[in-house]
Amino acid sequence: LVKHYLCDDMQDQLRVVLTGFWDIFPLNLLKDSGLTHRELALLISGFPDIDPHDWRVNTTVNSLDHSQLIGWFWEMVEHMSNEDRAKLLHFATGSSRLPVGGFNAMSPPFN
Repeated sequence: LVKHYLCDDMQDQLRVVLTGFWDIFPLNLLKDSGLTHRELALLISGFPDIDPHDWRVNTTVNSLDHSQLIGWFWEMVEHMSNEDRAKLLHFATGSSRLPVGGFNAMSPPFN
């Protein structure tokens, strides 16, 4: 039942979507480009506008011993491009996108 629901039930729709996708991005060209799945996802969906101030305000820091190092980190984040911030967010959370409510709506909270 699960296999039918997840795989078989949507095969026709998935085949149509993939046919259109391969028309735009031929498989051999994608393989030759060396793009990772993360880079491809960012190219398709674009780079979100990530506000470093919002990120910092909604981050819990559990270490007071390294305040200078943490300050340097946030200074670096502020000077990054949106693309680099999206890559950093993806590295830290597994997603280059924020929930609708921004960093404040992240669950669990960023720390």
